[in-house]
Amino acid sequence: MTIYDIARKAGVAGSTVSRVLNGQPGISDGTRKRILAIAEAEGFALSENARSLKLKSSMLIGILVSDIRNQHYTEGAYVMVEEFQRKGYCSIIMNAGNSGAAKIDAVRMLSSRRVDGAVFIGSSFSTEEVAKAVSTYMPDTPIVMENGSLPLDNVYTVAAADSAGLRSAVEYLAGSGCRSLAYINANDTPSNRLKRKGVEDAVSKTGLSCIYMETTDSFEGGRKATLRLLEQARPDAVVYSMDILAAGGVRAILDSGLAIPDDISVFGVDNSIYSAISNPSISSVDTSLSAMSAECVRILESAMAGIIPEKRKELPFSLVIRESTR
Repeated sequence: MTIYDIARKAGVAGSTVSRVLNGQPGISDGTRKRILAIAEAEGFALSENARSLKLKSSMLIGILVSDIRNQHYTEGAYVMVEEFQRKGYCSIIMNAGNSGAAKIDAVRMLSSRRVDGAVFIGSSFSTEEVAKAVSTYMPDTPIVMENGSLPLDNVYTVAAADSAGLRSAVEYLAGSGCRSLAYINANDTPSNRLKRKGVEDAVSKTGLSCIYMETTDSFEGGRKATLRLLEQARPDAVVYSMDILAAGGVRAILDSGLAIPDDISVFGVDNSIYSAISNPSISSVDTSLSAMSAECVRILESAMAGIIPEKRKELPFSLVIRESTR
């Protein structure tokens, strides 16, 4: 017997039975007593084990990241695992990879583990392939996307203010006297497109000149791209789409005999440990990672309990100014 059987006997929805068995508020005393009486008559012990009845619950949460080596992703996953564990859930963290086929396979594997809900970390999951996989394998499973989105009823979004954050960073640089800029980006993702839009909007508003470059999402990618940039120009500032790129850029600028920020200012994104431990330390757009991860847990928990949360929530950003800018 499942909670659906109890629900049929009690004449209520499965989500109502789930809320009663998990001790959640918002159910009338009469309905609560009726459900508990049926559960007891069927031999269900109202203990922690009874929580596994919740919508055929496995008490498992799936967390997908495209590259588990990415420190920004793993920090977010850590916050989620801690929060879910405090609530009695076990988390499965999977490295989904960067290819469409690998992501589809990861969604299929999560489905086979009967997870109660899932979080997809990063906008690289915002693709038609992933949407089709979710529709096929997890059409009724609540899913929250951290900084990504899918046009599906069971998918919710918690996003960073990427465009506004980058716009503010460029405006800050312009206000500090910068007149020429370079923007170095890694990976063509929806999030990074929003970052570039923020840069373009600020460049248009402030009248700065700007060089746009692409590279790989690594320290070495940032270093090599910056060396290529310095071979053709020496802008007043370089903005990077990720702190790890900015850390590589700092190394390239210093190795080229230039001073930071006297010759070139540097700005990153994420306010990660890379920006804090770099020498000089790197100014960065703080995208509220911990708050965003905690919000993913809150929204997923609501959705799993049958309480429909908001479809999209965007968290505020802040600029953390350090030694790399004037």
